[in-house]
Amino acid sequence: MTSGRKAGWGSLMAMLLLAGCAAPPPGGPGLAGNDTDAPPPPAALPPTPPPPPPAPSRMAHQHAAFALFLEGERVRFNDTDYDLTNRRNFTAHLHSAEGGDIIHLEGSFPNGVPDVTLASFFRNHGVSFQPGALTLDTFDHHNGTAWPDNATHRWRVWVQPAAGNWTLAPDGPGLVLRDHDRILVTYGEPSPEELARERAAVRQFGT
Repeated sequence: MTSGRKAGWGSLMAMLLLAGCAAPPPGGPGLAGNDTDAPPPPAALPPTPPPPPPAPSRMAHQHAAFALFLEGERVRFNDTDYDLTNRRNFTAHLHSAEGGDIIHLEGSFPNGVPDVTLASFFRNHGVSFQPGALTLDTFDHHNGTAWPDNATHRWRVWVQPAAGNWTLAPDGPGLVLRDHDRILVTYGEPSPEELARERAAVRQFGT
């Protein structure tokens, strides 16, 4: 190779080396993936609003009447075992002197509206009432006998609200007690006449 051609190759190599040194780094201006092509940062989420303040509590004293029937026989709660003085369950209690069939809903409740269920009332008095089964207390009724639903017998809860008609309570034990409710809890398959008799046994307010 002549000296002129060698000089030409040397000049070309020098230019390529200089071009490589001057090239912008990967990700630099003008190349794909640089800062100008990066997606913008996500927008800041709005602050979570604070939860609403709890409903104010107010004292209330309300009443509901009830009767419990097992295969046509009434189960009574008029013994002093169920009286407030012995049970000490102030929120949903009974007074044996007035017959043990008036539930007193008394205490401090949100907005002054009691939120006591039928099951919690019974639980206060030693009775377990769950969907499909009721177990009586051990200190006065049948030594804690359990009465489950079966092919021929099942539990039903009927309720007549103030100024209303009798209706089947779909929540059963979960029925929330309201002022002047009349409640029938019955086990078996009563005839229409027997059902009318059991409903009539639930005390009416004002009588």
